[in-house]
Amino acid sequence: MSELKKSMSGKYNADDVEAYVKNMRSDYEKNLKEQRERIINLRDENRKFRSMLEEYNKSEKHLSRALIDAEEKACEIVNNANIRAYAIQNEAKAKLKFYNLKIDEYRKKIYEIEDSAIKILKNIIIEVSKVREEEIREEPRSKLDFNVEKAIDTRH
Repeated sequence: MSELKKSMSGKYNADDVEAYVKNMRSDYEKNLKEQRERIINLRDENRKFRSMLEEYNKSEKHLSRALIDAEEKACEIVNNANIRAYAIQNEAKAKLKFYNLKIDEYRKKIYEIEDSAIKILKNIIIEVSKVREEEIREEPRSKLDFNVEKAIDTRH
């Protein structure tokens, strides 16, 4: 019964009105119950989505923190590596300088030894030359002396 009908006298029938109101009331209560259930379901769904959103926000904060920590750690690692590389480079430069100084020192010693060897050789050459000159000077005398002695011996 969706509509009330008037009687011939222009009045509504009380039973029809009562049935109509009862029907309307039943429909209203049914709709009200459905709306309440819908509201309850929407509230539950809203709580569920809020909870999920809260979890996502927590996860986002954890991920953001983890990302920041990872970036900081990466920067720290790079900085430490740069510091270590700089130290290794400086140590290598210092060792190179030390060994270059040692090489220069050994070169000087080699040059000194060469100079000494050359001087010794020159002195030996000079001494050998002197000895030869002396031998050359003495050789004719000794032959002459020998011949003179031989001549004296034969006269006697």
